[in-house]
Amino acid sequence: RLPNTVWLGNIEVAEDAVQLQGQAEAAAPLLGLLDNSGVVSGAAFSGSITRNENREVFRIRANRKAGR
Repeated sequence: RLPNTVWLGNIEVAEDAVQLQGQAEAAAPLLGLLDNSGVVSGAAFSGSITRNENREVFRIRANRKAGR
């Protein structure tokens, strides 16, 4: 589950990967949350984190675990 301080603007789901794009008060902790979710692994930023007013804008790519 993502914190209430995260806003997702786009989710792309492929057979073996997922990509999340959005904004958060702090984007770095999202990588650990995703990796510990049991649904994806290898979460990493696929671009630079930028700042938009008081939020960080991010794009994360992760591998889907088999059967998830």
